[in-house]
Amino acid sequence: MESRSYPHCGDRLTCTPVQRWREDTTSHTGERLRRPALFGYGLAFVSVGAALLLTIILLHFDSPLPFTAFALSAIAVTFWYGRTKPGILAVFLSTLTRSYFFKPATTAVSRMLYDSSFLVFMLLIIGLMWERDELEVKVAERTAELTGANEKLRIEIVERKQAEEAVKQAEDRLRRVIDTIPTIVWRKSPDGSADFLNQRFREYTGFSLEDGLGWGWMNAFHPDDRLMEEWRADFAAGKPFEKEARLLGADGEYRWFLIRAVPLRDEPGNLVGWYGSSVDIEERKSAERQSRALIDAIPMQIWSGPPDGTVDYCNERWRSYMGLGLEELQGDGWQSMLHPDDRNRVLKAWHESVANGTPYEQEERHRGADGTYRWFLSRGLPLRDAEGRVVRWYGTNTDIEDRRQAEQELRRLSGQLLRSQDEERRRIARDLHDSTGQDLVALATMLGELRESTPSSSPKSRGLVSECQALAEHCIREIRTLSYLLHPPMLDEAGLEDAIRHYLDGFTKRTGIRVDLEVSPGYRRMTPDIELALFRVVQESLTNVQRHSGSLQAKIRLVRNADEVTLEISDSGRETTDRELKRDKWIPFEVGVGIPSMRERVNLIGGRLTIASGSHGTTVRVTLPAEGEKHEAASNSDS
Repeated sequence: MESRSYPHCGDRLTCTPVQRWREDTTSHTGERLRRPALFGYGLAFVSVGAALLLTIILLHFDSPLPFTAFALSAIAVTFWYGRTKPGILAVFLSTLTRSYFFKPATTAVSRMLYDSSFLVFMLLIIGLMWERDELEVKVAERTAELTGANEKLRIEIVERKQAEEAVKQAEDRLRRVIDTIPTIVWRKSPDGSADFLNQRFREYTGFSLEDGLGWGWMNAFHPDDRLMEEWRADFAAGKPFEKEARLLGADGEYRWFLIRAVPLRDEPGNLVGWYGSSVDIEERKSAERQSRALIDAIPMQIWSGPPDGTVDYCNERWRSYMGLGLEELQGDGWQSMLHPDDRNRVLKAWHESVANGTPYEQEERHRGADGTYRWFLSRGLPLRDAEGRVVRWYGTNTDIEDRRQAEQELRRLSGQLLRSQDEERRRIARDLHDSTGQDLVALATMLGELRESTPSSSPKSRGLVSECQALAEHCIREIRTLSYLLHPPMLDEAGLEDAIRHYLDGFTKRTGIRVDLEVSPGYRRMTPDIELALFRVVQESLTNVQRHSGSLQAKIRLVRNADEVTLEISDSGRETTDRELKRDKWIPFEVGVGIPSMRERVNLIGGRLTIASGSHGTTVRVTLPAEGEKHEAASNSDS
């Protein structure tokens, strides 16, 4: 490319095509303006001389061609190539030559008019030259514009070709990458027909590209997964989706794939295509099948569910026990198996565990396929992510029907044993009170009479009798206390409250420990078994206060509300250890039933026993339903 500078616009690269043409025209015009001194004036003389010479030659041959025609040609040539001033000189020379060499026989006026033809021709030529210059400028400007446009178009074409080549290279690289990755990748039109399938799809299925395009890709699916209407509905929804399906390989074997699809939309939001992938999950599905087979073989009901507390999976053991399918048990369907008496308790506990994310454990009755109910121990544990959020629940149901029956039998035997013990204590207490006690009273009376009959002259004998009488009276008091501890008759006659008050009087006298009793106004008599069990708890708790706490104060609260009855025995002594609570040493005149026996008694009456020990003392609490209340009529009949 030419490299030159331009006075008004710099170098050629910074000048526009029109600016370059104007610079070239100005320079060219300057050269043509300087040309008459060298070329134009000489052209005037040469052209006029040539016209004269031609005229003379033609006249020699008697030709009728006049000098004027040649002169006009010379003038035109001079004006065209020599510009204006040489052209005027050519007109002047032509006029002088014709006047000097060729004098036509005409009048002065005619000659003047004839000579003016050169002047008129000169003006005409000058006008034509001005028009030519303007036309040249316009042509040059248009040519420059076209040249610039062509240059710009050429640059754009080059840039477009370069961009297209770059895009093509990028597409080729991307296609090679997509064909290389070990995953099936595809592109589909908005209706779901395929227009691209990578090399991995073709290698796995053995399909050619033409075989898989359009809806031909569906031919690779297992017949059970080749649900055309379902696939069309997924594509018509225009939302991302994923599915698991089996694809037929070139070896004739089906493998499971996880298929994910994402829609591509333009700026207005119109669906323009689908992009997706198909990932081989055959190993994962195989592991799931093996795990499921193992879970189904475990002799325990296993279930799992999402964080909302519903169930989405339960093993074959549970389904076969219920006689229901997985679809019927999913969601809240499992709740239909609960015993009506357990339903509210179980659902309340389960909803609390789900809301708080705490482990769940309940004993509940489940209905089997044969319509009978069995007891199960149901447990649930939350699975949390790294941020501590519950992502899933896993649980088990363990059949404890045999254990419950054994516990019930043991409880029945235990209750029978305790009742036998209570009956034996009642008998012993009655015998001590009615037989031994009465004998001791008679002995004391006779000793008194013997002391009165002994003469005062025998002070030694009289003193010995007095000591025997005092010892007999002491034995009477001890027998009465032991009889009351074995079975307080006031418990049957007046009820639990009066029996406790009477017992506390003797306890305070024996131990020096002051015990306050608080009974709610709403408390009424309960069944004999319950009142006896609560009285034994009071006995054992106060015995432990005396043994372990070191406290000189204790408090008993007996509270009844609409739902339950609560008995609470607390002290303000030191913390009691488990080892101390398990001791059961015998203390004179205190018949302790022991912590295990106390728990068994509470369980037999359907209650719950808790023992809390801390730096502020120990609290024994018994809670049982209020339904054990003894009716007034029964109370009256008992009294």
